Amino acid sequence: MAADAALAVSVLTNTEPVKVLSRGAAATDPEAWMALATTVRDRRVEVYRERDSADRLLVAIASPRLAAIAGIALQAAVRRTPVVLDGPAAAAGALVAYEAQPRAVRWWCAADLGPDQLHEIALTRLGQHGLLGLGSGLGDGLAGILAVPLLQAAARLGA
Repeated sequence: MAADAALAVSVLTNTEPVKVLSRGAAATDPEAWMALATTVRDRRVEVYRERDSADRLLVAIASPRLAAIAGIALQAAVRRTPVVLDGPAAAAGALVAYEAQPRAVRWWCAADLGPDQLHEIALTRLGQHGLLGLGSGLGDGLAGILAVPLLQAAARLGA
């Protein structure tokens, strides 16, 4: 999933593959990092021509998880259901959905902004900022769960 998310963000934001990959302490295994960078770089050449169509891009990337995230984010916007994005994979899927329907972003919010470059680049393109200042970026759902009471309180105050 990391390669697919990095590939989507790299293509949609026209960012070099090495700039969307984790560096420093987050990239603890240099061999694995180089393999991931090579994979993203090589696949980027293959799928770049499909960047103008979210549907064709998802087909070219061939990631069921990325397609599911994009589909859920879009369907939630159609139903006017808010979505809390948690982690780099969710941000990458939402970025693909954003390319299909830019107005859907009004129904999404990012739970947190982690140290991952991919996460920051995707959220910047979406015009989102993390609600919490945890900096976890794990995408394990914890930041999303913690953000819900904050959003509920804000909704009550706004009503």
